[in-house]
Amino acid sequence: MSAIGGLIALQPRAPLRPAAEALSSGLAGFGPHGSGLWEADDGGAALVWRQFQALPEDRLDRQPLRSADQVHSIVADARIDNLAELRAALALEHQPDLPDSAVILAAWRAWGETCVERLVGDFAFAIWDGRARSLFLARDAMGWRPLYWAATDETFGFASMPRGLFAMPGVSRDIDEFDVARQLMLQPPFGDDTAYRDIKRIAPGGCLTVTPAGRRSRVWWSAPQPDRARFRRYGDCVEALRETYVEAVRCRLRSAGGVAAQVSAGWDGASVAVIAARQLAGEGRRLSAFTASPREGFAGPTQQNRLADEFPLAAKVMAGEPNVDLVRVRSQLRSHLEVMQRQAAWQDLPMVGATGMVWSNRIAEAARAKGARVMLTGAFGNVTASYDGEMALPLLLRQGRWLALTRIVLGLRREGRSPAWSVWRAMAPSLPPPMQSFLARLFRRDGLTWDALRDTAMSPGYFAEHALADRATAHGWVLDGRRHASGRAARLTALGRVDNAYQRAAMNGAYGVDTRAPAKDRRVVELAFSIPEEHFVHEGRPSALFRDAMAGVLPAWQLARRVRGLQAADWYEGVVAARDELAAHAERLSRSPLAARILDIPRLRAAIADLPDPDTPPNQLAKGAWGELGALRRHGAPLLRAMDMGLFILRAEGRND
Repeated sequence: MSAIGGLIALQPRAPLRPAAEALSSGLAGFGPHGSGLWEADDGGAALVWRQFQALPEDRLDRQPLRSADQVHSIVADARIDNLAELRAALALEHQPDLPDSAVILAAWRAWGETCVERLVGDFAFAIWDGRARSLFLARDAMGWRPLYWAATDETFGFASMPRGLFAMPGVSRDIDEFDVARQLMLQPPFGDDTAYRDIKRIAPGGCLTVTPAGRRSRVWWSAPQPDRARFRRYGDCVEALRETYVEAVRCRLRSAGGVAAQVSAGWDGASVAVIAARQLAGEGRRLSAFTASPREGFAGPTQQNRLADEFPLAAKVMAGEPNVDLVRVRSQLRSHLEVMQRQAAWQDLPMVGATGMVWSNRIAEAARAKGARVMLTGAFGNVTASYDGEMALPLLLRQGRWLALTRIVLGLRREGRSPAWSVWRAMAPSLPPPMQSFLARLFRRDGLTWDALRDTAMSPGYFAEHALADRATAHGWVLDGRRHASGRAARLTALGRVDNAYQRAAMNGAYGVDTRAPAKDRRVVELAFSIPEEHFVHEGRPSALFRDAMAGVLPAWQLARRVRGLQAADWYEGVVAARDELAAHAERLSRSPLAARILDIPRLRAAIADLPDPDTPPNQLAKGAWGELGALRRHGAPLLRAMDMGLFILRAEGRND
């Protein structure tokens, strides 16, 4: 990911170059391979670019790029995947090495704002129209690349990361307390808000046009509805998924360096790695594959039916690909707080997924050592390509399609699934949350229920003082259950619950590796939402579509198994080892009026005090229930999420005590 930014004058004023240079300097760490700054002759606009060379064509990229008539100027952080289609439509076939930014500019010249609807890939870009004196900003449908903006009475600015905008006079680091509360409660973003009061985001699949007269925004992408006419036959769905998924992997192999992949025992990461390996083999290239494992000798408990160490199965799957170098990456008992502090130095905003950050950073370090510029992952596969389809049951129940429902329930039983649990899933959305929780515990599935206070470390007083329950209801958030009325609703929530492109940009900046997820390719997502949900659980086989589409890619034994891996199974060992650091951090938070108001400091202190002595031999921890969900709730996700949020608050306040 490269970094982009710019400023436009909303009123006549001094040249923008000094502020633009400061903005560029703030983004310098994200673009080690080149930079550019352009200022309009009249001083009314300035664009900046910091390059990270991820694509072969990037060696020819020189941004900011201007049109031949000098009317339009562009800065872009982009990888466009449908280049052949665009070149044909734009008569650019004779320029195969044209940088992706130039293709976007040509598309803008041909189609204006609607060009975004014809671009497939991961992108964030800005185009200045000198004749109309307007600025156009856009993000890709899935929001894989970040883009933020801020405005004062005199100036509008944008940047890939918030730090670039702090160069603007009048833009503060003041925190938006409601957005911080939202993130603690794991609720989806609201509008264009961010954790900073003065900084806004371009939403995924959104665009913004800015002129001296005002701003106009719109969302240009939304998930399609099921197309029963097109996807009536199950076999057609299987073929379409196979073709689209393979293409999504193929177009993510463009790299200015090596290609790496995260491989687990699951279907998503393994399928991406195998498809990538076979594509690369045809080009005489190798794939570096990395699997996270607990430390050597780990013998701790894990959640039921989860694999603590996925390496043996991953190695078995990848053994059939001769051009794959599979590397086992161990966690090495690193302190979560240490990793948070390193990540915070790059990402400007609160962390998502703190419990797994240790192993993901270790893999990024290993990939960089192998010379990789690209990291493929199986992220989001479970809500797109490999969706299990079981949430089709409520839909069939509401539609009164009893025969189809019975056929699927019986098929689930043949698969070893509980028919009673399947019926419960169908009934749950219509039940009150307390009944949902009771039945979830009865079926030993309490991990599927949710409580905004129990499962976070927000201060109950803050929650009540700001009437967060009422405000959450107004925004359609779910505070006391994870049940959704349909699989579509659940999947859309999973896709949009976090907008953490800034975290991927931070990983790119820290380790020089561009993360790419084929399962979140726009074409894969659109296909997955166009296919009627019952096809995903065809004949009662969860994830039937994916399993049949990947026949010949993954071994039959793997597609038939139901055991899942567990990322960062030894997370608690790092938490215990860092007990004293966490206790000291909690005391720092208690001295921050804002952190002390938002976070439940007494709960944090109690959770830390409940941790075993750091000198406890790691294997002795196995005598406790540390791998169970209760420990993860008390000492894992809520504790680490609060600690990271506190770290964000302290940095925003400029405190270093």
